[in-house]
Amino acid sequence: VICLFQDTGRSLWIGTYDGLNKYNGTDIRIYKPDINNKHSLSGNVIRRIVESKDGYLWIMTKWGLDRYSKRKDRVEAHFDEFKEGCSMVCDNEGNIFILTPTGSLYSYDFDSNRFNEVSIPDSKPYKGWFSLIIDSGNKFWITNNGMIKRYTIDRTNESDPKLVQVGNLEHPEVITHIFHDKGNLIIVDRKGDLFSIGNDEKIFIKNIRPAIIENGDITSILFDGDDVFIAFRTNGMIRLDYQQKYEIGILPINCGDLTLLHDELQAFLWIGN
Repeated sequence: VICLFQDTGRSLWIGTYDGLNKYNGTDIRIYKPDINNKHSLSGNVIRRIVESKDGYLWIMTKWGLDRYSKRKDRVEAHFDEFKEGCSMVCDNEGNIFILTPTGSLYSYDFDSNRFNEVSIPDSKPYKGWFSLIIDSGNKFWITNNGMIKRYTIDRTNESDPKLVQVGNLEHPEVITHIFHDKGNLIIVDRKGDLFSIGNDEKIFIKNIRPAIIENGDITSILFDGDDVFIAFRTNGMIRLDYQQKYEIGILPINCGDLTLLHDELQAFLWIGN
């Protein structure tokens, strides 16, 4: 399992190295590419899934981006220019945005059925890993070269949208990981210090460098109340217990490459491995 997503209809979508699975609470349906069906997936390796307005799922495969209609239960369009290395998110209004490895940002125009480039001020070619997050206030957080810049979007001219920079996240160390959960940003820096950021307040949680050294790179971080779940690429998952001053508890999951998802209806986590 590579990624997990729960849509507005509460179905669970499971992206794997061999196709897409839909779980409705009772049954699982499997979607795979079919060279004889233009309405099938563009690839069997599913990297990311998001939901936009108008009832569409956007499915990032190894070979391209697919627009899937939940109403018609089929892929309606392929966008080969966006492949697995891109970052993909939706804002609170259901608009979809794609950030490419070259540092170009695109938004989808539902009227013209095409992607338009969004201008980013002082944009430079990206080096290393990058990330795009849109928070609950529709602020854009773009991470590159260990720095995080914050933007709003100006749609005065719908045919030429622009990002407007509203500041940087000031942090003394290079950022190595960033996640978004329950309205908060979660960052880890190169020293292994873990912080939560909400309402423009940055709160130190714990240094987790020993856990990273032992378990490998971080794949997911989620809050469970005040506790923190952290999943690793190489080996397992830990829980930081707030009541015990974020003491590390090791969960009995003896595998790696984990992805985590809050269930929107029930009080538990989905864990893919």
